[in-house]
Parts: sequence; C-alpha cells; structure tokens
Amino acid sequence: IFFFFFFCFVVLLFFFFVFFFFFFFFQAEDGIRDAQESRGLGDVYKRQYQRRVRGLRNWTNRWTRTSTLTRHCAGASGLWRSMPAHTRTLMTTLTLALTHPHPHAPSCTRPDPYTHAPPPALQVPVKLATPENLDGLGYLVDNPDEWTVPRFEIKPWPCRGWRTLDPGTGDEAGTTEGRFDIYWDGDLLYGKNHTITSEANHYLLGYGTEPTQAKPRGRGVLGHRPPTSVLLWYSDYHPDGGQLFFPTDGRPFITNLAPASVGDDIRPEHFVAFYVPAGKGVYIHPGTWHNAVYTDPKHGTDRSFFNRQGKVHARVSVNWADEFQALLRVPLTLCELSLIHISEPTRLLSISYAVFCLKKKKKKK
Repeated sequence: IFFFFFFCFVVLLFFFFVFFFFFFFFQAEDGIRDAQESRGLGDVYKRQYQRRVRGLRNWTNRWTRTSTLTRHCAGASGLWRSMPAHTRTLMTTLTLALTHPHPHAPSCTRPDPYTHAPPPALQVPVKLATPENLDGLGYLVDNPDEWTVPRFEIKPWPCRGWRTLDPGTGDEAGTTEGRFDIYWDGDLLYGKNHTITSEANHYLLGYGTEPTQAKPRGRGVLGHRPPTSVLLWYSDYHPDGGQLFFPTDGRPFITNLAPASVGDDIRPEHFVAFYVPAGKGVYIHPGTWHNAVYTDPKHGTDRSFFNRQGKVHARVSVNWADEFQALLRVPLTLCELSLIHISEPTRLLSISYAVFCLKKKKKKK
C-alpha cells in the first residue's frame, strides 16, 4: 500500500511538472520559449539551439547517473531485478524529472546574453537627416502617400539556377502597411510591428541603461533616470524590399543606418545615427542595415509610426553582443548641429559623444 500511494504521488508530481513546463515553454514571441515579454530578435534561434544541445548532453549524462542511483536504491530491497524493464525506465524518468530540470525548460533556453557583465558600448555618431546625408541609405519623406510601388522598391525573388525570371514576375506581392509602436517600458525600449500577421512582431530594441541594471516598469513608464541614448544589441536588414517609417504625431525620432553595400560583412563602424526632424519620415532602401526607430522620452514614451514594407518581410540579423562582444550606443538627442560631425578616427569612442555634450552644458552655464 505504501509503494502504491508513493507511486501515485510521484505520478501526480510528474504530471504537474509537465503541465508547468508546457504552459510556460510555449508562451513565446520571436521564437522565445519564455514566460516573460519578448527579449528580441538576433540571438533567439542560434542561442536556443546551442543551449538545447548542451542541455540534451547534460540530460543524457544525468540519465546515466540517475539510473545507477535508482538501481542501487531499489537493489538494496531486492526489487530492481524483479521489476519489468518498462517499470525500471519509468522510475528512472520520474526520479530524473524530480531531481533535475528538463533540458527544454525556460531556465535552459532563455536567450539572455547579459546574465553576467555586459559587453562594452561603442559610440555611434549622429547626424541630421538630410537628403545629402541619407544618400545611398534612403530618403527623407514628407508625405508617405507618395511612396508606393514602383517608387517603393521591391526586389525580385532570387533565382536558383541560370534561368532568369519571366518578365514582370518575382516582385508582385507588393507592400503591406500598418502601425508600428515604439515604447519605453522602464529601461527597456520595445517595438511592436502590427503590420506583420505572424507572432514574430514584438522586439526588444535596446536598453536605456546598462543591461544588467535595466528593469521594466510598465508600458510608457520610464525608469528612474530618463535615457539620453539607447544600447543596441542587434541590427538587421530586409533583402526583399524597402521600409518606410513616418511618425503619426509628427515629432522627431532617431534611426540608425548602415549601407547595403557592406553586405553581410557589417561592422559597428559602418553605422551612423540620423536625427529625423519634426514632420518628416524616413524611407530606407532594401538591404540597408537598421533596427526600427528610436524615440527620445521628451518626444513621447509610447509612440506610433505609420509603417510600409515588403509583404515577404525577410530579415537578416547581426547580434553585436555575440559576434563583436559589444553594444552600440545610439544618442537619442541632437546636442548641437555644429558639433554633430565627429572625426572618423574617434567616432566609435565613448569620449566623442561625451565631449560635445559637455560643450553643450558649458554653453548653457
């Protein structure tokens, strides 16, 4: 009777564990198996795969150790050898489930690159968005209604072999449009792309403070110190079409761009941030590296943008923390127009931004 009730108790615990695991594991956005809000784009898939491989390897080792332990415990009472094979397997599984976390549990697969000391931040220079400064990257937009196909660029579908596309095909999907929300949640900057019908439309864009100290406080609510810059951990581009951002409130915003000509050999020094003035929007070419847009809290902590993009919405990303062991620090303000143009050798040094902001403070005094 004792073994019967003990077995029932263990089975109930096992099913509770399975329910708990499935309930949290499949609450996901952007492929993230985590109960918390979306943690971003770039390191989701690769980091989960690597951790699952390590988790499965550890799970196999634990199975061997736990099987031996269970066998010795049951063998002391002479029960192990008398048990059927499937009963021994079940007992080992239950013991392992109760004593070790599952390799697919959220604690094993949560893609958090900042569990320890965060990587250093590289300063990105900022310029005023003008037709001249945006040359090769995109255009300044006065009226989004003027930016439709064929002016809005859609790239033809790539061919596998030597045969070419039939004329007029490969780019017929056109564009799609909708709302793109940019909002602060404490020290975290999020983006929500309502234009996309899939679930991979909620992004952690960056941090307003050191990532290990960043805390959420609710949508539209700032942290204790309003951020003057945002720390980016990834960037991406769309090979299938361009993208247009236009603020519905007409207020300024910041975008961070790198030319499509660098291709996949992107580096931090290729990026330049652009301050888009009030009443303007920005259109970027297909292949232009970017990462949505950013808002200074002074212009709003919860803003909406009109977004137009290609319907295919292919995306290629770089994870700065994984590939370059660094973050990109993008200013959210434009200190002084006369001090924007930072010299090329020092454009990635944190002192560059600090120097011309210090000059601004001296002028105010």
